Amino acid sequence: EEGVTSLWRGCQPTIARAMALQTGMMATYDTAKEKIEPVLGNGFSMKLSAGLIAGFVASLFSCPFDMVKTRVQRAGPGVFTGPLDCATQLLTKEGPGAFYRGFPTYVMRIGPHSFLTLMFLEAATDSWRTRVLGLPNE
Repeated sequence: EEGVTSLWRGCQPTIARAMALQTGMMATYDTAKEKIEPVLGNGFSMKLSAGLIAGFVASLFSCPFDMVKTRVQRAGPGVFTGPLDCATQLLTKEGPGAFYRGFPTYVMRIGPHSFLTLMFLEAATDSWRTRVLGLPNE
């Protein structure tokens, strides 16, 4: 009914959400590790703490983009002219808090995803360094 191009409705805000999520997650994880390492050392508890912080910040960064993405994808044809129009309407009609509606649930969904992604990345990097490159673990 809506045509084949409707399959890509929401593609732009989905890409923006992914970029915000990854930026918040990766930048925060490295910074958190630097700040926490003097206190906890370079062990699992430091990586766990940094991963949890990064998961929260990634949620904080990406939640507004996810809200816009979901609204654009659920809207019928002609409701929004694009993601910016959706964000503008959301802001003017529902206020800035609308971008973080459902944030606790969002953190419960995105936080573990970010944390597990970072833990697997850390394990893969350590394994690559020691097994392939023959370097000592940091």
